[in-house]
Amino acid sequence: MSDLIQWGPGLYTGIAIIDEDHKKLVDMLNKLNAAMKEGKGKEILASLLHDLVQYTVKHFGHEEQLMTQHKYADSVRHIAEHKKLVAEVVAFKEKLESGTAMISIDLLKFLRDWLGTHILFSDKKLGDALAADGVK
Repeated sequence: MSDLIQWGPGLYTGIAIIDEDHKKLVDMLNKLNAAMKEGKGKEILASLLHDLVQYTVKHFGHEEQLMTQHKYADSVRHIAEHKKLVAEVVAFKEKLESGTAMISIDLLKFLRDWLGTHILFSDKKLGDALAADGVK
């Protein structure tokens, strides 16, 4: 069974804590995808999605702490991206819990595309700025 998103050098930001978080997020997204493809029950899928959301919030906290600590110039836009994703996923999670939505391949593709795009553009830019400030 193929992964929804492949972790590789193209996704590295060069900042260890961010890259470790990203690897974990990619792994969690792939586990959610595999569970859906295997026809796992709603409770398992909801639990995996919950864990993914919780870890995403934790990861965003790591990034935002680094942005504040190193006075990242583009932090307002970057944090707005974080808030928008969290709001969208929380809204979906509420629909899932109320029974008005199901975890679908469309949701997984949305998360994959968002994570990939966010890492490739916003997080790599953040990584470059942090590296220039001596962060590894």
